[in-house]
Amino acid sequence: MLRRPNIARLAAVVASLLLSEATYAQIYTSFPGPGTVGKFSLAGSTISNPFETGLGGPLGLAINGNNLYVSQSTSNIIGLYNASTGATVNSSFITGLSSPIGMTISGTNIYVANSGNGTVGVYNAATGAAVNTSLISGLSGPFTLAISANSLYVSNSSGTTVGLYNATSGAAINAAFISGLTAPAGIAVQGSTLYVVSGSDTNKSIGTYDAASAAALNLSLVTGLNSARSIALSGTSLYVTDVGNLRVGEYNAATGATINASLISTGTAPYALAVVPEPSSWALLAMGTGGLIFRRFTCRSKKRTAGSN
Repeated sequence: MLRRPNIARLAAVVASLLLSEATYAQIYTSFPGPGTVGKFSLAGSTISNPFETGLGGPLGLAINGNNLYVSQSTSNIIGLYNASTGATVNSSFITGLSSPIGMTISGTNIYVANSGNGTVGVYNAATGAAVNTSLISGLSGPFTLAISANSLYVSNSSGTTVGLYNATSGAAINAAFISGLTAPAGIAVQGSTLYVVSGSDTNKSIGTYDAASAAALNLSLVTGLNSARSIALSGTSLYVTDVGNLRVGEYNAATGATINASLISTGTAPYALAVVPEPSSWALLAMGTGGLIFRRFTCRSKKRTAGSN
C-alpha cells in the first residue's frame, strides 16, 4: 500500500535545510579603523554591519564551517566567533601571537602569519592548541598565507618575495618562489594559478603565476588599485579590498575584467576578506512509493574554492 508523505514533517525538514544553507553566499570584511567585521551578500548588500565589534586591529579573516576566525594585530590574538549569529565563541581563542595578519585552514590546522616576529605558526583549528608556533621562521613581514595540498605559500610584505614551503614540516621548497615583487600583500591559490597583490600603495596590481613553476601568467590581471590588501576567490570571481578607495571590488578571476569595482562601499576602509560561496541547492524528487527524497545539486556559478585570508 502506498504511504502518503507527512507534509508537515517534510516542510519542517525543508525549512531546516534552507536555514542551514542561509549561512552561505556571504562576504565577511574587516574594518580595522572602528575595529569591526561586516557581513555582506555576494551581491554586495549589507547583511550585518557591524557584525563583530570591539576588535583590536582586525587584519585577517578565515572561515571554517560555522567558525569565523579574526586575527587582531594590535591585541596579538585570534578570536573565534559564530559565523551565522556573530556570537562570541572565544574572544581569545589563540594568544601569544606577534602582530598576526593572514590565516589559512587545512584539515584540522589553522596557520597564522605573525608579521611582528617573522614566523608562521600552526594551531589546532578546533581547540586553539599550539601545534608548532614557529613552523616557519626568518620571514620578512609575513602577510598572507595560501595553501594547496601540502604546499604553503607565504607573502613577505616587508620584502620582495612569495615563498613556498612544505605545510607539514615547514621546510622551504623555495623561499623566493616568486621574487622581484614590491611589498607583496594578499595571495590566493585556485587550481594551478597563484594570485598575488604587489606594487606601490598607490598603484597596486594583481598578477597571476603558475602555482607549480612560478612562471608569470599575467602580471597585470587587475590594475589601477589603491592600496589593495586582501584577495579572495570564489568560483569565477576574484574579490579585492581596495583600501585606498574604501571599497571591495569584484573581478573576473580569469580575465581580470571588472564586474563591480565598488561591490561593497561603506565609507570605511576595508582590509581582510573571507568569502563563503553559494550553497548547493536542494531539490525534492517524488518517489513512486509516495515518499520523498532529497538530492543536492551544486550551483555552477559559485563553487567552493581555496581562500586567501
